[in-house]
Amino acid sequence: MRNVVFDAWCIVALLKMEAPAYHHIRTLLYSAYERQLNCFMSLINLGEVFYSAGRARGREWATEKMLEVRALGSKVQDEYR
Repeated sequence: MRNVVFDAWCIVALLKMEAPAYHHIRTLLYSAYERQLNCFMSLINLGEVFYSAGRARGREWATEKMLEVRALGSKVQDEYR
């Protein structure tokens, strides 16, 4: 199975629905949801996304979006091996 590692920029682009990144990242996340690939993100990058989203739209919205991204199959790593 293929592995993909996301950084903060691509998830922020997803949340802002910025084309063409939005469509590509969304496709990758749905592939992870369908167990066709593994998506990873560092805890630091997730924190950066949460902070940026919270500043832009509020803590509640940021929390909701983080849960949606996690539910689609992305795995958060606190370290890389």
